[in-house]
Amino acid sequence: MATQNPVFTSSRIQAFVQAGCGETIYPVECLIPGDYTIGDSGTQEAIRCFINGKSVVRGHTVTPPDEIEFSLSGYLGQELNWIDRLIVDGTCNFDLLIGYYCPITGRLPGWKILHRFSNMNYLNKAITTGGDVASDTAITVAYNFNVDPSDIDEFYPYVLNSVPNSVYAYDLNAISFCEVDEICGADCNDDTPACSSISIGGDTDTTNGALALTMDSDCGDLELVSDTDTPIFALDTTNAIAALCFTGTGLNQQIFAAELDGVGEARISYGFDDDNYTEVDVTAVNDTFYGPNVLFTDNLNYIYAVTGLASINRSEDDGATWSVNYVADTFGAFTCGLMRNDSYGVVCGITATGGTNNGYARFMVTSDGGDSWSEHAQTAIADPIVSVGVTDSDYIFFTSTGKMYSSNFSDGFNKFTEISVPSASGNTGVTMSVNGCQIAVIYNNTGVGYFTWSMNGGSTWETAITETNTGFNDMARQGNSFYIVGAGGTTYRAQMGTR
Repeated sequence: MATQNPVFTSSRIQAFVQAGCGETIYPVECLIPGDYTIGDSGTQEAIRCFINGKSVVRGHTVTPPDEIEFSLSGYLGQELNWIDRLIVDGTCNFDLLIGYYCPITGRLPGWKILHRFSNMNYLNKAITTGGDVASDTAITVAYNFNVDPSDIDEFYPYVLNSVPNSVYAYDLNAISFCEVDEICGADCNDDTPACSSISIGGDTDTTNGALALTMDSDCGDLELVSDTDTPIFALDTTNAIAALCFTGTGLNQQIFAAELDGVGEARISYGFDDDNYTEVDVTAVNDTFYGPNVLFTDNLNYIYAVTGLASINRSEDDGATWSVNYVADTFGAFTCGLMRNDSYGVVCGITATGGTNNGYARFMVTSDGGDSWSEHAQTAIADPIVSVGVTDSDYIFFTSTGKMYSSNFSDGFNKFTEISVPSASGNTGVTMSVNGCQIAVIYNNTGVGYFTWSMNGGSTWETAITETNTGFNDMARQGNSFYIVGAGGTTYRAQMGTR
């Protein structure tokens, strides 16, 4: 007889509050088991469900409500709990995290299901029981909120699943998605699942060259883009080291950066939904690219490419021509960058040998939309920075040694705070993805690939998922899933259940 999954009960929840992304998470103590309620609202109809072998009537929501009201109840104590403290401090827009545990109650990390309420409206706090003034009955209070349904997320822990790849048994180094979350905007096919817009490149097959891969229309198996084994680069010894895919003019444009090791100009190759590739030299001198994050775009869909000889280049015509926005220097390679908005951006790199940041990671900034770049002195991060991302309020930096740092937008890169990543010692950091308060990273250690994630800006981390004898090389987010490529053609999907 099969063992049934354990059932969550009201006594196995724990509430936490977080004032901001990456801020400390505080448990709300003295909650009353069973008194976490979400009011029925919206348009409902009666349906029948089988529960434990019996047919029962349940309400089914046909039309969701504009707002959902919910409440938490707790005991009135001598000290303010963390909901009281944040409200007293005037912070009413904190996130509320409800963790469900099975079979025993726990604390983040260790949750089995997590509800996150964002942008809540605090309504009131009311005393709900007190009894006779001469009795010893505990006084209880109810905290009442409402929230837009779109600001409630439900998460399940990740699992790592292999994506079938029977067509390419060579190292895969780069992955990108043209469309995310099945929303691709005007002039594109909204009926096509976004996961099928995947673009993957890697090492040469030693015969034809480096071949591009994509996903079949059902998002099941990987397949070659070219039916005739047309390589991304004409030279059959050239590997693809980075990929960038986006929908700019209604077509999915794939761009790959070449790994040339300085034997030619830094080069990219691009195509539009087919295997008709066009190669373009980004630089006029011998140069190369380092790592999977050397290509990025801005809000105008301008493409940036940062090189091993430390030049910053931009294309305003989908990669056909390039301008040099920062002339190469001799202080060390650039490895990653991003444009946060129309004005501000950052480019980072390896540990500098000379220049303003001698002995610390390369650090360039722009405040004019990427037209010009200048070195910014920082003495907080010594290790090479391999990836950079942004939350709603902070830049996040990930290093080649698996360390992570944040810097608030308002601090002007003059203050950095280290974020503790589990088991960072001895690891080789590869790349990172940041989406709001959700951060995911991949790193390697002695041939083992690791994937770990945080749902709260790095305050706490979940147990890393590993894949033995498989180095991870790059990762791309697709909705709440992450696709990872690595050695020998292996491809994984780190998938979580979410509603």
